[in-house]
Amino acid sequence: MRQLRSTVSLTTLARYSVELYSRLGAETGQESGWRQCGSLSIATSPDRLEHIRRQATLANYFGIDAFEVGPDRVRELWPVARLDDVIGGVWSPLDGRVNPSDTCAALIRGAMAHGARVFEETPVTGFKTVNGRIAGVRTTRGDIDCEAVALCAGLWSRDLGAMLGVDLPLHACEHYAMITQAVPGMKPTMPILGDHDNNIYIREEVGGLLIGCFEPNAVPVGMERLPPGFSFDLLNEDWEHFEPVMKSALRRIPALEKVGIRKLINGPESFTPDDRFMIGEVPTVANLYVCCGMNSVGVASGGGVGRALAEWIVAGEPAMDLASVDVRRFSPFWNNLATLRDRAAESLSLHYALGYPGRERQTSRNLRLSPFHDRQKAHGAYFEERNGWERPSWFAPAGQSVRPELTFGRPEWFDCVRREHLAAREGVALFDRTSLGKILIQGRDAEAFLQRLCATDIARPGRAVYALMLNGRGGIESDIVLLREGPESWLATTGTAQVVRDMDWMRRHIRADECVTLADVTSAHAVIGLVGPKARDLLARISPADLADAAFPPFAQRRIDAAGTHARAIRMSYGGGPGYELVIASECALPIYDRLIAAGRDFGLVEAGAQALNCLRLEQGYAVWGHDIGPDDDPYSAGLGFLVDHGKAADFIGRHAAAAARARPLARRRMIVVAEDPGLLMVGNEPVFLAGRIVGRTTSAGFAHHAGRPVAQAYISLDGGAAGARDGAAAEIEVACRRHPVRLVLKGPLPPR
Repeated sequence: MRQLRSTVSLTTLARYSVELYSRLGAETGQESGWRQCGSLSIATSPDRLEHIRRQATLANYFGIDAFEVGPDRVRELWPVARLDDVIGGVWSPLDGRVNPSDTCAALIRGAMAHGARVFEETPVTGFKTVNGRIAGVRTTRGDIDCEAVALCAGLWSRDLGAMLGVDLPLHACEHYAMITQAVPGMKPTMPILGDHDNNIYIREEVGGLLIGCFEPNAVPVGMERLPPGFSFDLLNEDWEHFEPVMKSALRRIPALEKVGIRKLINGPESFTPDDRFMIGEVPTVANLYVCCGMNSVGVASGGGVGRALAEWIVAGEPAMDLASVDVRRFSPFWNNLATLRDRAAESLSLHYALGYPGRERQTSRNLRLSPFHDRQKAHGAYFEERNGWERPSWFAPAGQSVRPELTFGRPEWFDCVRREHLAAREGVALFDRTSLGKILIQGRDAEAFLQRLCATDIARPGRAVYALMLNGRGGIESDIVLLREGPESWLATTGTAQVVRDMDWMRRHIRADECVTLADVTSAHAVIGLVGPKARDLLARISPADLADAAFPPFAQRRIDAAGTHARAIRMSYGGGPGYELVIASECALPIYDRLIAAGRDFGLVEAGAQALNCLRLEQGYAVWGHDIGPDDDPYSAGLGFLVDHGKAADFIGRHAAAAARARPLARRRMIVVAEDPGLLMVGNEPVFLAGRIVGRTTSAGFAHHAGRPVAQAYISLDGGAAGARDGAAAEIEVACRRHPVRLVLKGPLPPR
């Protein structure tokens, strides 16, 4: 029962689980077996120590006690362990453990006391739907009519979802733990030991040990391996597979050499492509909710997840930002068995991996390729994967070999990103933006529909409109760029992983009397970004269009002739400064790319990747949805209040909540955090201190190469006023339990040094 998770919302869910399990006995008469024994993570390498220090920093920000301890204190907490290779650790005394069987029994007893009915040994054979809404569940003992279904069937969820054509990308893997006979010196009060350099965790179990693992060579489990009726059963023991784990455990706990083994547990556990569970209402069947693919955190997160799912069902929307685990983050292509098998095994294998920035998955790659992929590969691109898309992360200069080795320091590709970044500021850089999600919105009522969905006034002929969609709480449900293509036709671009979620949000708000259609046209268009002061001159080489300021002002958008074909050109730049984006039919995109590359030689054109673009937008102060802005952030705190048009005639979702947010004093605001030490590595989620007090945490981070400083974004608490968090204020940031001086800046771009 570790309480720390990667986001505020997920940590809140894990902490609620502890609260719930600790009071189940008093509520239901059935104890959960909750025991607050704490957890202890040890490090046998400097990088592991850096990793757990960063975790401790985040834990303390979330209000979870976490203390860095030296080898002597580790020895006091775990006297039966061999610790000669341990260089430090982090102790979290508020963590603990429960008995899963007792916890489930207590939850069932409490639910039944409030009127719930439980049917065991009752296989589901299908579902009933009416007009696209769930209407019931079919079972071997009859039908159950209902208004909503929560599908929480673990590794069976994928097959059950398939009965309704619902894609739930998860796959089971073998998951091991060994239970021993009594070990001298073991006590129930000893903390759970995380020896993640050796892929194991160890805890007391009835005087002996339970030794679990997330081994680096995980074995996927196809459903064909499970016999009919498989339920509370185990897979066959595989001692040969477990042998490396056993050797690690013997080195760590020498007493194991003289202790008998009670059982080797091999049970199937389901994992998802990104090692995060799935929760929420599916986009294709109304009132069908899911919670599955728990990635071995089902018990630790289950109490909070159950509450979050219940709130979602009752309110029709989540009560907090759950975008990182929303089932709608996955596009349908992920639900391929071969893809899932390989990626699920990698998810398990990386569960204890060091949190290096820039880590990329190695399995299930090359699933979605832009038209430029082969050219980029030949030009030295190193690719990253986002929602299946292969997009350049950075380019090695011609004739140079750059190793993609991971580190908590400056990576070898740092200078590659710097070269690309400076080209965008001083010359011209080309970015492949094809992975952006693209939604075609058409119909007689398309404009009125979009005016209702967007807080921004979108009626701006000939212009690209950056618009916010708000939820009922006034939070930023999404940010999109709208391009009007015709009287009844609009193209919306959104984040790479947002298209399913955004389309679902839009679809749910089409009224019965409205003529509006939606289509995912992501693959129909490639997108090229040109950024830099020479971008106009380069574009003029391949297009006869009038690109002068008077004819083509900022944010103008129109179709132009280019390289013998057409492109929709937009005068805007996600990296800040001068630039254009070209939206091109996929089949016509490669000739335009090649012409730009050829013409760009006269301008020193540099092909650039996603890392440089991220650094450019951080230097500019631009936000990314899902990191810097999200469903819990109002536009005014985010510094985007100018996008909310309270004067437009059309009513819009979240209008009253946004007006209330505008009327009250800001409690916090998004600011740029600029580090004084050019060698500091910020990765996000670092606490910010002002006058010795925590006032916020970073949301995303990188290096502002033009400004020559590490940079991040953060929400800074104002405590009802802005006196402390003024523009240019001196503050501190904590990275891996160490404080470093920073400046707080209100707006970009940051000036060069």
